[in-house]
Amino acid sequence: MGPDLTGVYSKLGPDGMDAALDTLYFAPMAPLYNNRPLTPAEQQKLAAFFQQAAQNPTHPAITAKLGLISLAGCLGLFILNGIVWKKRLRGVRRGLELRARNQRTKTA
Repeated sequence: MGPDLTGVYSKLGPDGMDAALDTLYFAPMAPLYNNRPLTPAEQQKLAAFFQQAAQNPTHPAITAKLGLISLAGCLGLFILNGIVWKKRLRGVRRGLELRARNQRTKTA
């Protein structure tokens, strides 16, 4: 729902982070926190969270792996569906062909 804040602590540093959490100068956050600013304890916890997030960067390779696994699973389900329901379509078509032939012979 918002921007990636993983590297915000690295950009602002400890002093900049404290100032940002104290003033909440971010435009989308101002209406939400004008009447209820963050307490010092909340600011400290958020700063610690952002510091930890900066030290443990995300692994973009995981997203690619998850996408490939999802694609393989989807293809596997399509293949399984094709195998399981293979004869169903033939049976439906056969019934339609027989009805069409019977109607032709009755009208002819």
